[in-house]
Amino acid sequence: MTRSRAISFEIETTLFRRTKGEARIKGMDAAQLDAHRNNLPADERDDYLDDGVYAKELTAWVASGLRQAGLPPVENSNEQFFRLLVLAAPSGGMVHIICGTMDQPDAKEDGNGHLIGIDPKPNLLARIFNNSAYGAFCEKVTETINRMIASNHEIKLVRKL
Repeated sequence: MTRSRAISFEIETTLFRRTKGEARIKGMDAAQLDAHRNNLPADERDDYLDDGVYAKELTAWVASGLRQAGLPPVENSNEQFFRLLVLAAPSGGMVHIICGTMDQPDAKEDGNGHLIGIDPKPNLLARIFNNSAYGAFCEKVTETINRMIASNHEIKLVRKL
């Protein structure tokens, strides 16, 4: 039987920028940053939920790749420190895909470190009976994201946890 487990991909790339206004953020004091956030267009305001997490483009890239593989997300939401994609498994239960951007202390440039986490949320029956269809669905999600990362030469896989 297949067991589902959480897994994370830590990657580095310059493909996913934080926001159009990121260059203006560096060096701003708190008052300037607040004024900047308040003057953003509505479609960019949600990128400023937390100073260290901006994953709008990363999440769009992951969602697009999942859709192409026949795994369309049923939800795409902003959380306090990350963005969340939710996939519904045909056999019941959910899979949460967590996308975040992080600054790495040893990085040459801020904003190049990204995290994609896969967090299985099996329903009660899948947990009790170790549903192999749910496990296979989780494996397909993991393999799809792994292929997306491996097939793009502009993305470096730092580690898989």
